[in-house]
Amino acid sequence: MTSGTLTGIVISGNIEPGFIANVAIDPMPVLPEGKTLSVQSDSTGSWELILDFPIKSGFYKMTVQGQNEKRLTPASDEIRFEITQVKGGAITILTDEDANEPVAAAPVTTESESLPKTSVWQQHMVSIFASAGTIVLVAALLLARRHRLKKKRLLNSLDLASQANHPPDAQ
Repeated sequence: MTSGTLTGIVISGNIEPGFIANVAIDPMPVLPEGKTLSVQSDSTGSWELILDFPIKSGFYKMTVQGQNEKRLTPASDEIRFEITQVKGGAITILTDEDANEPVAAAPVTTESESLPKTSVWQQHMVSIFASAGTIVLVAALLLARRHRLKKKRLLNSLDLASQANHPPDAQ
């Protein structure tokens, strides 16, 4: 965490093999020239996007949608998260329950008390664990979505096969 920004966030998940994962973040961070929030998935559908540029602390929403030329997958469920300056920078996944929790006022501290007393190594470990947690959550959500899509396709193909075996009576 430097000047209220976090760098090195890793987002990953699974989509259809060979598709491009288009990540949408709201509010949209300022992207350096030549940077995008899209990455090609491998032959298993796995993908990883490293945000190697500073992202301001604050509240964000994220979705992922696969794209293969003009074909699009449905957008993933929305993931809400907060980038905080706590302990050198952390990412917290937010749920609907978080909106109902009471917020306590921060205690008054002197300037020297508010400075982090952690080593650079500890700060990096917090960032790594926060990023890993985000990756696991995104991957789990995308796997669940993929499972639902496969199940839906299977049911549709079974329905089509059933219709082919039992055509309607001609009159």
